[in-house]
Amino acid sequence: MTNAATMLIKMVRNCIHRMALSTLIPGGRDEMGIWGPLCVCGVGAALCCALASFSPVQAQETDASMQEALQKQQAVQKEVQAWSEEKRALVQEILSLQTEKKWLELQNTQYAAYIEQKRQAVKRLEDQEEVAKSLRMELEPYLSEVVARLEQFVENDLPFLPQEREDRVRFMQQSLTEHGVSLGERLRRVLEALTVEAQYGTSVDVQDRKLEVQGVSTQAQVVRIGRVGLFYVTRDGNTAGMWDARAQGWAQLSQDTARELRKTVDIIRERRAAELVTLPVGKPEE
Repeated sequence: MTNAATMLIKMVRNCIHRMALSTLIPGGRDEMGIWGPLCVCGVGAALCCALASFSPVQAQETDASMQEALQKQQAVQKEVQAWSEEKRALVQEILSLQTEKKWLELQNTQYAAYIEQKRQAVKRLEDQEEVAKSLRMELEPYLSEVVARLEQFVENDLPFLPQEREDRVRFMQQSLTEHGVSLGERLRRVLEALTVEAQYGTSVDVQDRKLEVQGVSTQAQVVRIGRVGLFYVTRDGNTAGMWDARAQGWAQLSQDTARELRKTVDIIRERRAAELVTLPVGKPEE
């Protein structure tokens, strides 16, 4: 290859290289705005002169060199395109990571608030547990005291429903020592027993019972008027009596009071219209 051909190939390569860089480097197109036309014109003129003096062999060599230069330019262009694709993928990944980061920061903030709420709830439960523990320490001995006082009250009260009331007190005592019964259940049972005992003070009742009156077993109707009086009247209506708390026994009542008691029995059992009756209260008749 002649020196002219070699110089021509170098010129072509430089021109192609400069044009390729102009597409890659920012501002490169502006610089090529001046040199591009000159380069093209110069290369064109040189090609015309060279082709006129080249032999067929030299022309083939020149064509091969130009093909090689073009192939290199295409390879560079492919690398640039690949880099651009990679750049776009990286930018997209960065944007996605930034979005995920913001979402995670929001989740962290929300979870921090949630954890704080749970911590406060646990603190309240711990405080309530301490209060419940203190209450349990005070309530358990108090319930034992209430049941003991209830037992003493039943023993000193009017002798009505003796078996039922004694069984209730015994059940309360067992509840206070029974394993597996919660403090709340023990409290409920004690309150229920107290409620039943309280209701006796506002109710009336008639029961058929056998009584020991002056050492004699007597079948009678026992009349309870709240807790203010406990009476009995025999079936024939001739004999009546009243419980004397001081003497802890039955005291005899008059025939007039026996008739009033018979009317009272009929009224309680709804066999007679309600009306006023006269009965002794507090202490037996003199």
